[in-house]
Amino acid sequence: MAQVNVFRFLILTLTLWISHNKGDTRVADHGPSYDVNHTTLGCPDTLPCLCHISYENGDPEKVINCTARNLQELPSFMALIGHPFDRLLLNGNKIRAIHKNAFKGLEVRILELSNNSIVSISDKGFMDIEGIEELYMDNSKLPSTPISLHFLKELRTLSMRYCDIRQLTKAAFQELTNLEVLDLTGNPLHLSLPFDAFDTLERLRVLKLADCELTNLPRDVLAHVTNLEHLILKNNNITELQPKLFEELPKLKELDLEGNAVVLESFKQFEILQHLKVLKLGHCHISAVNSHLVRHIPHIHTLVLKHCHIQKIVHGAFRNLFHLTKLDISGNPKVKVTDRLFHGLEDRLKFVGIENMNLSSFPTSAFRKLFLLKKVKATRNVIRSLPKGIFRGLRARHTEVHLEKNEISEIEEGVFSGIRPPMKLYLQHNNISSLAFLAKDPCDFYESELSLEENPVRCDCEAAAILQMKAFTIRGKCQTGDAIFRDLSLAPPFKKILEPGVDYFVTAAGDHCLELDRNRTHERYSCACEEWLPLNGTKTCSGEEGLEPAQRLMYLWLIVATFLLTII
Repeated sequence: MAQVNVFRFLILTLTLWISHNKGDTRVADHGPSYDVNHTTLGCPDTLPCLCHISYENGDPEKVINCTARNLQELPSFMALIGHPFDRLLLNGNKIRAIHKNAFKGLEVRILELSNNSIVSISDKGFMDIEGIEELYMDNSKLPSTPISLHFLKELRTLSMRYCDIRQLTKAAFQELTNLEVLDLTGNPLHLSLPFDAFDTLERLRVLKLADCELTNLPRDVLAHVTNLEHLILKNNNITELQPKLFEELPKLKELDLEGNAVVLESFKQFEILQHLKVLKLGHCHISAVNSHLVRHIPHIHTLVLKHCHIQKIVHGAFRNLFHLTKLDISGNPKVKVTDRLFHGLEDRLKFVGIENMNLSSFPTSAFRKLFLLKKVKATRNVIRSLPKGIFRGLRARHTEVHLEKNEISEIEEGVFSGIRPPMKLYLQHNNISSLAFLAKDPCDFYESELSLEENPVRCDCEAAAILQMKAFTIRGKCQTGDAIFRDLSLAPPFKKILEPGVDYFVTAAGDHCLELDRNRTHERYSCACEEWLPLNGTKTCSGEEGLEPAQRLMYLWLIVATFLLTII
C-alpha cells in the first residue's frame, strides 16, 4: 500500500509541475551573447578593450575584446595579474610588432591576432603566455615561422594562414609536442619545406598546407606525424606523389589533393590508408575509372573526382564501395550520366555532383533507384527546360537540387508532380520569366523553397495569385514596366529592409487582378486542409486550436497520469 501511495505522489507531483509550466514551452534563455562587467572581471578602465562574458561557443567564456580598436601596439596587461581569461581578441588592428614581455601579466587560453600588420616577433615575444592552447595569427607578414613559438609548450592549435611565410624553421615547432592542429594555408613555401619540419609533432591530427605553391612533398616530411587524421594539400603545384609518402599515416581519414595536376593511373598508393574516409582528387589526371582502380579505397565515404579529365567511367565501377555516400564527378563532360553509372550504390548514395558536364537535360532516370539521394548539384550545364515530372526520381524528403547558371527558360506545369515535399530547388541565374508552372498544382511544392534570384520574373497577376497562397517560399525579385510593380521581392521583407516586398506586391495587385478576390495578407493556404487559415495562428482544419509539440507531450502525460490514478 505504501508503494502505491508513493507512486500516486510521484504522478501527482509531476502532473502539477507540468500543469504549472504548460504555458511556457520555450528553451531557457541564457541572456545576451555577452555581459559587460569590468569590475567583476578585473578589467581596468585604462585597458582600451571590452571585457565580457561570451556565450558564443556554448559555455560561458571570459573574453577581453580588443577587436578593431585601431591599436598601433599591444596594450599593457599588467593590471590583469591574478585575473585569468579564456580568450583575448586582438583581430583587425594595426599592430606591427610583438616585443619581449608584450603579454606580461596575461593569463589566457586562446589568443587571436589575425588581420594585423605584424612583421616582427621578438624571440621572447610569447614568453609570458606559455599556457595558451590556441593561437591564431592569420594574415600577418612574417618571413619565417617565429622562433618565439617554442615557449608555447601547451599549444594545441596554431593557425598562421596567409602570413607570407617563405621558410619553415624546425626550431619553431620543436617544442610544440602537444600541437594537434597546424594551419599554414596560403604561405608561399615553394621548395622550402624541409623533410624534418614536423618531426616533433607526434600528436598532430590536422595539417593544412593548401595554396602553398608546393611542387613536391619530400618522402620523409610526414614520417613522424603518425597520428595525422586530416591532410589538406589542395591548390598546389604537385604533379607526382613520392613512393611510400603515406606509409606512416595509418590513422589518416581525409586526404585533399584537389587543384593539383597529379597523374594517377592507380590508387594503390592509397591502399595502406585503411581508415581513409574522404579522398578529394579534383583536377588530378585520371583517364578512366573502373572497379579495379577504386578497389584500393574500400572504406571511402566521400570521393571527389572533379575536372579529372576522365574519358570513361565503367558501369558499376563504384559498386564495391560499400560505404560511399558522396560522389562528385563534375567537370568531366565525356562521362555519360545514366542509371547504370550508379549501379550498386542504390542503398547508400546521398550526394551526387554533376556540374559542368555539358548536360542538356536533367538526368532524372539516373536517380530513380537512388532511394537515399538528398542532394544533387547540376549547376553550370546547358539545361534549357524542366518538363513535367522531371524530379519524380527523387525519392527522399528534404531533397536539394542545384540548377544554378543553366539556360532554363521553360518550366512545365506539373514539374513537381511525384516529389516528396518539402524540397529545395535552386534556379538562380537562369532565364525564367513566369511562375505559371506553380499555378495548376501548387500543393505539389507545399512547404518547399524555390530560389529565383537573377531571373527576369514578371510581376503579373498570376505571380500575385501564387504568392498570395504562402504555401511555399520563393526567393528573388519580379519586375515589370509598371512603376507599381518594379523590382519587388518575392519573399516577405525583413523589418529593417525598406524596399517593398511580397505583401506590398499582392496588396497592390489586388486592385488590378480579378483572381485576387480579396486581400489575404494575413492568411495562408493550407494544402493539408485545402482551405485558407490565419497566417500566424494555430488553427487546424477542424477549427480547433493547434498545440505545440511540447504542449502535446504535456497533455498526453496528463491523460496517462489520470488513467493511472484511476486504476490504482
